Amino acid sequence: MRAITVRDHDTRVAGLYLADMPFPDAADNDVIGQVHAAGFTSGKLDRSRPG
Repeated sequence: MRAITVRDHDTRVAGLYLADMPFPDAADNDVIGQVHAAGFTSGKLDRSRPG
């Protein structure tokens, strides 16, 4: 699967990279869903702000 990963929190958006990751294994009582789209706001990248 492809995922956006953070390599450097201090560089904010520049620290985000698209990477190929292994599919996770489901544990007991887990639900697996397929995400078609996702997003975030730039405020979520600021670690000093709660939320």
